[in-house]
Amino acid sequence: MKKVNLFVFGYLGFIGLIQAQGLFVEYAFNYVQDTIDKNNIRIENMSLYVNSHGDSYYISSPKIKADSINFIRKDEVLIPGNGPIRIADFSRDIPKFKIQYSLEKIGGVYKIRTTIPLRFYLIEEQILPMDWRLLNETKEQYGYRLKKAEIDCFDRRWVAWYTEEIPFHEGPYKFKGLPGLIVELHDENKWFHFQLNQVKLHSSTYTIFENYRQFLPVERDAYTKIMEKYLKNPLMSLEGTNHSIPNEQSFLERKQAYLKRYNNPLEKRYFLNLK
Repeated sequence: MKKVNLFVFGYLGFIGLIQAQGLFVEYAFNYVQDTIDKNNIRIENMSLYVNSHGDSYYISSPKIKADSINFIRKDEVLIPGNGPIRIADFSRDIPKFKIQYSLEKIGGVYKIRTTIPLRFYLIEEQILPMDWRLLNETKEQYGYRLKKAEIDCFDRRWVAWYTEEIPFHEGPYKFKGLPGLIVELHDENKWFHFQLNQVKLHSSTYTIFENYRQFLPVERDAYTKIMEKYLKNPLMSLEGTNHSIPNEQSFLERKQAYLKRYNNPLEKRYFLNLK
């Protein structure tokens, strides 16, 4: 894990450099998808980009790479003379990823991009203040002096370790507002565990490659109803499309069995990672 050296520029110089350039943070994210199978721990690296205006973009590291490749290759399909493009050719070298959703923070609003198979949704939510409890406990880890904080949100209790050495009020997912960057975060059961992989300065902007798709804007309540409908009947994602599935009953049984194993979203009852 690469440490940002504050002493090269001094504290004020570092703040000015962040404001001019922005920050990139990567977390290792370990999570339990099925509470019945607690030993099946899934792992994905998550990227957080913060620009010079304080806006941010949180997304799976392999997903943003896949999105950037798809963004470029979508034009290959449209170039006259290319002929038929095979799916195998189009998807070559594209990284696999598990976390389907992303969060963009602009001003006081989250823009959440997520998918239910064959459908893409853009959910806007107001950013609410987080009621952190700052504790006296400290430790040295990841090359930084860390301080402890706790919060009750998303129907769980969370423990965060943050460092004031990186004076940035950011963290993974929606966890913000501490006096420094969140370096480690987990819920009390450690079903969700974020640990810092790397942090570095980067350019003052970031690119949202996934915008090559057409996302349907919906309110959170509307998405929740769509989500509940899909959990009951996964075939609803085919409605209004040209897609069909042979032996629908067999597919439905397999899909419902899979969805029963996806019973532990980070925000309880708010499924953003349906497949």
